[in-house]
Amino acid sequence: MNQAKKFLSCILLILGISSCSFVGGNSYSSLREKSGLASSSFNKEQAFRFDLHIITIPVEINGKTYEFIFDTGAGNTIVSRQVAQELGLETKTSIHTRDSKNNKQMMDVTLIDTISIAGVNFSNISANIVDWPDFSAVECLGKDGLIGNNLIRHCNWIVDYDKKVLKLTDSDLETTEMEHITQMFYASARPKFDLLLDSTLLKSVLLDLGSGGGLDLGRNLVKNHKINIQTYPNLKKIDGTTQGLFGRSLDSTIIIQANSISVDGFTLYKPIVDIESKSGAKVGNRFLKHSKLYLDYTYGTIGFSPYKDTSYYEKPMNYGLAPALHKNGLYVGSILVNSAAYKQGIRQGDQIIKLNEKSASDFSEYCEFLSYINKLSKGNSALKLIFASNPDKVVSLEKSSIWQD
Repeated sequence: MNQAKKFLSCILLILGISSCSFVGGNSYSSLREKSGLASSSFNKEQAFRFDLHIITIPVEINGKTYEFIFDTGAGNTIVSRQVAQELGLETKTSIHTRDSKNNKQMMDVTLIDTISIAGVNFSNISANIVDWPDFSAVECLGKDGLIGNNLIRHCNWIVDYDKKVLKLTDSDLETTEMEHITQMFYASARPKFDLLLDSTLLKSVLLDLGSGGGLDLGRNLVKNHKINIQTYPNLKKIDGTTQGLFGRSLDSTIIIQANSISVDGFTLYKPIVDIESKSGAKVGNRFLKHSKLYLDYTYGTIGFSPYKDTSYYEKPMNYGLAPALHKNGLYVGSILVNSAAYKQGIRQGDQIIKLNEKSASDFSEYCEFLSYINKLSKGNSALKLIFASNPDKVVSLEKSSIWQD
């Protein structure tokens, strides 16, 4: 996978609630249980954007339209501080939360009377109020918040990646349309299911529509299942670009190319698998986009209708590194160990003065930088860099196969 694109796509939006505090007699769990469905007898469609492999939809709150990420990986809906203030939302309680990168923060929780999607009304939706960190890719995609599983669970959904349309209904889904069906676990919290990585059965894998990645495995899971990464093509990546809800952290990631991922016969061949977190497993849109996806909360099932008889992961090409931007300027956000860039002495964190003749000041905002990197990831031109450590030298990097080195 292109390293620059990987930087953009692996946006992890999973909330882990570690503890709760109580304000005014309200608890987090009691607020979350208030949610419900205010509409009935509906079959609606909502077009979505799919920038950087993230689903973003318009939602209506109090007559105003906002942009939200559609995220089954988030147990609770999330609104930005700006939206909360604009709508005059009151804090009902506060909670200690931990995001997917193990960053911790206290968050206020509010209650939204009605959220409308394609004219369908969902009532009493609890929402965590987030202060986006500086240089947040999440804010560039769904700046107003995330629709979490506390709302999503109240009806059935079809995600048509090909047409970029979400279908939502309170009727039964047409099971004859589903070529492959598997059980959904923990539907009231965050949906999980079982899948096969080659011959290894992975149980309770999070179905995370808020992730632009593929299959991510925890190191403990790999160890417990005795998965020998040395039997696969593998690489090591030093990565400071992937984000949780509250910010980034530096990770050492092992990337392997497996033979297949399979769910009830729906198979994706030659998938790229990231081994990064301490524990757990999740699947994001890079796997899911190969099929029309059915989320049947009524009967607790997940269905797949593949777009092709045989699907392969995209051919992984990259520059060996991914540029990033923060308040101190441009820098190397991530780098593949033993790539051509690494062999030239480039390391994660190295300061970049020029990126294809652009400096940090040429980007008026962070979202403009992300848009530039996205276009760069789709092209085949050389990446030309000037580093602070040697300002008289231009380093030129060509895209190559991820396994070439």
